[in-house]
Amino acid sequence: MAISRQCNNSIYVYIGNSISRVRRESALSQAELAKRIGMSQQYVASIEAGERRVQIGELLKVAELFQLPIEEFLPGRKEQKKTGPKPKVVLACEKLQKLPEKEQRVVMSMIDTISEAKSL
Repeated sequence: MAISRQCNNSIYVYIGNSISRVRRESALSQAELAKRIGMSQQYVASIEAGERRVQIGELLKVAELFQLPIEEFLPGRKEQKKTGPKPKVVLACEKLQKLPEKEQRVVMSMIDTISEAKSL
C-alpha cells in the first residue's frame, strides 16, 4: 500500500513540475496562471510543488491555456518530439491580437526588421 501511494504521489509531483516548467517558459507568474484558470496562487503553488493532486478538469484548463495536449504534462512524454509553437509564442500572439490594428502593424514591422537583420 505504501509503495502504491508513493508512486501516485510521484505522478502528481511530475505533473506539478511540468505545469511549472510550461508556465515559466511562457513567462507567467503563478498569480497570472491562477487568475487565467480561476484558481488561487496558493493553490497553483501547491499543485506545482506536488503537494496537492491536480484534478483532471484543472489540468485540462492549464492545457487549453497553453494550447498543449494534456499528455504534455504527464509522465512518458519525453520520448515524443514536441511540435508547434512554444507556449510563450502562443501567449505573445494572444496579446498581439488584443492590440489595436495600428499597434499590431508596428509590432509586426519590428519583428520583420529583426528577422531580416538576423538573416543577413
